[in-house]
Amino acid sequence: MKGKVYYPNTSGIGKIMSSVYAIVLIVGSGINVSNQDGLQSWFLFLKVSLIYIGICTLLFLAIKSQRIILNENQFTLKVFGFTRHQITLSQINQIRKAKLNGSPIMQIETKNKRTFPVPFLPFEKVWDELLPLLKEKCGADIIGEMKLRREKGELRSWD
Repeated sequence: MKGKVYYPNTSGIGKIMSSVYAIVLIVGSGINVSNQDGLQSWFLFLKVSLIYIGICTLLFLAIKSQRIILNENQFTLKVFGFTRHQITLSQINQIRKAKLNGSPIMQIETKNKRTFPVPFLPFEKVWDELLPLLKEKCGADIIGEMKLRREKGELRSWD
């Protein structure tokens, strides 16, 4: 098999960021009018809001530029064209769903106990195709526990 490239789903990200900006703009404009701050203060608010647009654009481009490449013997994650993780399939010990800072991720643990976090959400549908392929290439025992919820009373540990 030649390398297959998987792309993230970014269809809703732009809409969410635009909606948040519109809400902030409306509320900020309302506060400006209610405080009778004037046009100069409102223009300053608009200039400062350009920072939000810049950061959102950078985040969107970072998410959009991600690629997962799976070929005959390697799993590669690229961001902005740079290789972030490159894992030889024979070195994969376990793949499991986990959480990092509250967001779901996929953790790939190698035989030398290194753990590589790989995004889950923009690749949610891609993982449905990737997991059976990885299971076929690396063996069924590599798929780890896929639960994200803790049992009642279970504490989080740092193991």
